[in-house]
Amino acid sequence: MESTSTDWERIYAFPALSRTDSECWERCSSYCCNPRRVTQNFCFFPRKGSELLILPGELEYLRRVQGMQQGCEESLRELRVPISSARTISVYRVTCTLEGRCSAREFRPLICRMYPLFPIVAPDGRVTGLAPFSLFDALFSMLKVDSPCVLCQVSLIEVDNFLSLCAELFKDPVNVFLVMAAHQYKTHMIDRLITHYPELSKEPESTFFSKWEKLFLTGKLTDQSALLRELASIADRIEVTFGAGSLGPLPEPRIDSTHSPGTCE
Repeated sequence: MESTSTDWERIYAFPALSRTDSECWERCSSYCCNPRRVTQNFCFFPRKGSELLILPGELEYLRRVQGMQQGCEESLRELRVPISSARTISVYRVTCTLEGRCSAREFRPLICRMYPLFPIVAPDGRVTGLAPFSLFDALFSMLKVDSPCVLCQVSLIEVDNFLSLCAELFKDPVNVFLVMAAHQYKTHMIDRLITHYPELSKEPESTFFSKWEKLFLTGKLTDQSALLRELASIADRIEVTFGAGSLGPLPEPRIDSTHSPGTCE
């Protein structure tokens, strides 16, 4: 069901940071759409294309306006993000192999429209800062290496438009949660990388990403139980502001079947 509190037509009316007139993908080998500089060092991850996340309601909007990019519908997969041990929010993951040559450029997904700026959001929906958008961008920052993206320098007008888009987007607590969860996931992973593998950041870039891939795939960069607690804490703080159940139906109270009704101990 499409989210009732996100006006996706209004969201898509805001100008994207990746401008159509500059054809930025020609100047960086479409890094954000196909980060070869990173993936050329991988043995297991696909080396072509980019994984994109589509938010709840956004998928229905894109289907309604026939704005799904070529090949993305076929690769669509549901991804359930845990709010707690009993609740999840679904987002949708697609693989895009167009390498910057979008088939429906005016309907590029939100994740593409916002790149390369990632909003740091408070539980009440306020944007409190900006960060590198993707995990790879954050890793480049950690390595003190410049990102291949040519749009990292944006104008004040573009930042103002970006913040106006965020103000509209974060009227919906579900969007607030998903963006906060994504930021927490990146922060959690990089913190563990620095804490448990401090020597890795001293490696050459190619060696770093080759070893990072293996650590990622073997689950050594995340503590799943700690991450679930962090996401549950985010959800609790959001629902204090937006109201209980604003992220979805609350689980039914569990009845202890070992005692009959009215039994006292």
